[in-house]
Amino acid sequence: MKTSRLGEGTEILRSGKGYPSYRNLGYLVVSHRTPIHGPSDNLVTFLSTAANRVCYLTLPLVDATDSSYDRCRVEVFQRQKPTESREYDGRPFRGSWANYLYHLLIAALLPASNVKSFDIAIAADPVNCLSCLVLKLFSRMRLAVVYYVIDYSPARFPNRMMNAAYRVADRICAKFSDSTWCISERVLGKLQGYSRLPRVVPIGIPRSEFAHNQKTPFRRRLIIMGNITKTLGIDLALDAFDELGDEIDGLEMEIIGVGPYLDVLREKVASMRLSDRVRFLGRLDHTDLFHHLREGGVGLATYLPDLRSHSYFADPMKPKEYMACGLPVIITRVPAIAEQIEKAGAGFAINYEKRDLAYAIRQLLTDPAEYSNRQRNAVSFSKAFISEDIYEDALDSVLASRYVHR
Repeated sequence: MKTSRLGEGTEILRSGKGYPSYRNLGYLVVSHRTPIHGPSDNLVTFLSTAANRVCYLTLPLVDATDSSYDRCRVEVFQRQKPTESREYDGRPFRGSWANYLYHLLIAALLPASNVKSFDIAIAADPVNCLSCLVLKLFSRMRLAVVYYVIDYSPARFPNRMMNAAYRVADRICAKFSDSTWCISERVLGKLQGYSRLPRVVPIGIPRSEFAHNQKTPFRRRLIIMGNITKTLGIDLALDAFDELGDEIDGLEMEIIGVGPYLDVLREKVASMRLSDRVRFLGRLDHTDLFHHLREGGVGLATYLPDLRSHSYFADPMKPKEYMACGLPVIITRVPAIAEQIEKAGAGFAINYEKRDLAYAIRQLLTDPAEYSNRQRNAVSFSKAFISEDIYEDALDSVLASRYVHR
């Protein structure tokens, strides 16, 4: 087996393609810490079972309302086993933009003492990526930096100065990183003109989740999940649910997740007298969530239409998780995947209208044959998004660019 060396003290296995295998390298992943299992968590799940060493540094969102995620966390995995976990204060300057500078410093300084053990740094968000570019200087340019753009929006902040700073940081990261991973074609279209080696790296589902793709039962249940904000479109789902309550026997609805809009929804459900048929399940562990979804029903992704929102540019994980668990999907025509779901016959893509949503629910939950057909298509389509295949191709591209095309 051919071996080579990548920087000081790092012996690597050759892939047979003229560049190292990603499996025997060291990785630093820097991202946000949130209640939602997101793209960075999936990436670390993949790397921690496939790579030699992984350090996962997560920082809280500066404007997050959930105080239980206020801490910075460092987790280390060595040869598929967790070996270390530490936490630090994540937002020492309450309500201040100074927390962004604090995150920039802590994400650069915490890994600095071990920078020689990292070969590739993957950073989600411009502030995190700027920190990794500083680490690249510490490593004497040996460290490869990947800018992973998972939550792009041209109007990310309501404050104009903050938004201008975000756009400047975004350009710096895209230009000086070794590669830019874009979550969707729409993000690629925005960044392609000033990015170095841009490519689409969509959100995937671990291959292990597809081992349970037995046929889920036909059940008159609507599920909507995520970070509970107004943009999730749960108001529309409740209005359609209320209209169909007397028409579809046994119809029930479950709302999974936590967030700043949760209390508003609880009050609305109570005022509509739907508390006996609408359940709030709160936050579920990711494994428990998949088990729960496999109990059957229809997955809702009723995003509010806004062409400048994160949802428009995103490649949302939620509809893919629904489909991987055997649930047909009803999704508004906001993210690009909505059209793909419709084309695959894996559900319905609708306008943000109560009438359209009610029609789609009626089609799926009053006709078991229609439900079964869309369910089969959903499972089949979801297999195009196996995370191991997606990340292996993306890492191969990074390594090829550094060792073959330079």
